[in-house]
Parts: sequence; structure tokens; C-alpha cells
Amino acid sequence: MAQEDFTAKAHRVVGEFILSMAKTEFAMDKFLWTTSNLFPDHLETADYNGHKFAQKPATSINGKIALIKHFHQSIDVLQSLEDKNGLIDVDQWMIDFKGIWDFRNQVAHGNVDAIIRKDGKIFLRAHKYPIRKPWKMSSYLIDVNNIALATSELIYHRSGFRQATELVTQSMKE
Repeated sequence: MAQEDFTAKAHRVVGEFILSMAKTEFAMDKFLWTTSNLFPDHLETADYNGHKFAQKPATSINGKIALIKHFHQSIDVLQSLEDKNGLIDVDQWMIDFKGIWDFRNQVAHGNVDAIIRKDGKIFLRAHKYPIRKPWKMSSYLIDVNNIALATSELIYHRSGFRQATELVTQSMKE
């Protein structure tokens, strides 16, 4: 594989991941927005570290996850949310989604200064300044295959958010 070929592949895989993450975030936000509008009483009972969502929507990923869990626990129709293995364990689903979110931050916010081919694999070499002490810049490699895997895992998460939106929407029609 020529230099341009593996660089182009890395760019394509990263682009697909970022686009897939954006679609998934939109599906998550649509679920939160739709559910908040259809079930405002449940929104008013949600509390995340003293933050009342009825006053201001969740904007952080942790706040959104807390609200998703609250809705799942509080709204009966969401208890039927399922995947191919049966009922969804919302706690595990959100742990897995948060893991991809954190990985997305490494990919999207790391300063990639090189695309490296090593042992038949393609890696991005990235650097990132810390948000907390110690104030030491971190450098890391991201396997492009892991980015492609995360992209395919996002299909599952996006499907879950879409199914949840459909459940709450249908419940109001019945």
C-alpha cells in the first residue's frame, strides 16, 4: 500500500466515524427532545448533581446519560426497549456509549501529527493537552481499525435511540 493509499484510508475511516457519531448524537438528542416534550412531568423530576433539566436541557454527555437513564426508569413504555438479545440493559448501554464518546474525544480532539503504518496496521499519532493536573501533554496512537469498529458499533447505539424515540412517540398515539 503506497503512502497516499494508507493516508487516504485513515482519512476515510476517521471521516466516516465522525459522521456516524454526529448522526448518533442527533438520534440521542432527538430522543431526549421528543421525550422531554411528550413527558414534561418526567423531565421536571429529573435531577443530575443538583441540575434540574426542566430549567435547562442537558448539554454535557454525562447529563444526557443521566436523563436517558431517568427516562428509562420512569417511563413504562421504555421498559420494552430491546435489541436482538432481548431487553436492553440501559446501564450497560450507556456505559458502552460513553466509552465510544470518550474514544471520539481522543480522535476528534487529539492533534494528529502523523499517520503511521506499522506491522500491517495504520495508526494515528496524536497529542493532547490535559484538562486537569498534572499539566503534561499526552501522546498516543489510535489504531484505525478501532475507529472502524467504533463506527460499526454506533449503528447499534443509533438504532437504540431511534427505537426509544419511536416507543415514546407511539405511546402518545395510543
